[in-house]
Amino acid sequence: MSQVRCQFNSNDPKYMCCCGCHIMTGAKILASIFTIVIVLQEVYVIAVPRDIGVTNDEKIIAQIILYSHLVAIPINALILGTLWFGLIKERHRFLIPTLFCLVLSLAAVMMIGARLIAMTFVLTNKIGYAEAGIGALLLYTFVFGGVFALQCWFFHILKNAYSYIKQKQLFLTSDDFIVQQMEQARVAEPTANPAPPAYNEAAAYHNFSGKNGDVE
Repeated sequence: MSQVRCQFNSNDPKYMCCCGCHIMTGAKILASIFTIVIVLQEVYVIAVPRDIGVTNDEKIIAQIILYSHLVAIPINALILGTLWFGLIKERHRFLIPTLFCLVLSLAAVMMIGARLIAMTFVLTNKIGYAEAGIGALLLYTFVFGGVFALQCWFFHILKNAYSYIKQKQLFLTSDDFIVQQMEQARVAEPTANPAPPAYNEAAAYHNFSGKNGDVE
């Protein structure tokens, strides 16, 4: 176990993401994107009116959407807060809520995309809908495939950041790291201690004073 901890290297290629960016930097950029998107989404839903020139049923749906977003605001704030705290203070357990939400998002994208693609595929077999159905099928496949791949990439970045923080904490609390720090302190102790030069100077001054006293 200790041998594995000794091999920890923060600059290991597995802790790098795109363009040579460190995984922690990439995770913080991703957290910033999440924060901006969620804030803009909540502001748009709350600030833009949706009950002008619509039917009563549409007004009810708009109110349900509004109230659901109002309920989601503290939940999103809590999740983003734990994410930022985990990245800044390097506490890997605080990344778990965001990772869990990404897993749910991946499952939702996969189910919705599969359902729409299946419905479109059935539509292409009907007479008169073949041409439009093929175009819609390609569009849904491209869109949901791209969104799913992007979500997988986000999950991969945060998962690697989780592993990086966890391995770093294990190394910093391991016996090998403590012994290493003690050895470094022991090596640095003679050079950092100014007592021997001062003692030599005092001894030389004492000897010089003694000789002068003998001469007198």
